[in-house]
Amino acid sequence: MGLISSGHLYCGGLDLGFPENKTHFHGSFFEERFHTLTTRTTPPEDYTYKAIISGNPYKKANNTGTYTLTDNRLSIYIQWFEEQIQINKIDKIWNISPLGIKIEGMDYKDIKELLNYPDIREKIGFLKKNIETSSDQQNPSVANLFYREQIFLKKNLKDFQICLIKGFY
Repeated sequence: MGLISSGHLYCGGLDLGFPENKTHFHGSFFEERFHTLTTRTTPPEDYTYKAIISGNPYKKANNTGTYTLTDNRLSIYIQWFEEQIQINKIDKIWNISPLGIKIEGMDYKDIKELLNYPDIREKIGFLKKNIETSSDQQNPSVANLFYREQIFLKKNLKDFQICLIKGFY
C-alpha cells in the first residue's frame, strides 16, 4: 500500500550531500566528536576530510542548478527517495534545501514562499484535540496503552540522555 496524503509534503534539511563541502551542521554530534578526537597533529579538518573522501565523492546537480558534492553512500538515499516518489505516485512534495541534491519528482520551493502561508496552529490544535477526544471515547484501552507507552518512551529517552552525558555510548 502506498503513502496516502491529501496535503503537501515539504522536506527540510534533505541535502543528501556536502553543501559548501561541510559534512554536518555546526554543533552536531559528529562535529563535536571530531573535536574530542583532535590532537596536535590531527586537527578537526582531518576528520572532515576523511569523512568526505571515504565515500567516493562526486558532484551532482542541486536544487539551484549548480552542483553539490555527494558520495556513493548518500546516493543510496537519493535513489530510495526517487523510487518512493514514483512508486507511491507522490506529486505534491518539495525540498526546501537549495543546495540539496536534486531528487527526481521532488521540486525545490524557496522557504520564503512557505513562510508566507497562513498560520494554522490553532486549527491543528483543534483537530488534534478532537482526534484525542474521539479516540478516548471509542476505545479507552487504546488510549491507556498509548499513555503507558508515552511514559515508557519518556523514561527511556531520559535514561538515554543520561548515558550520553556520562559518555556511555
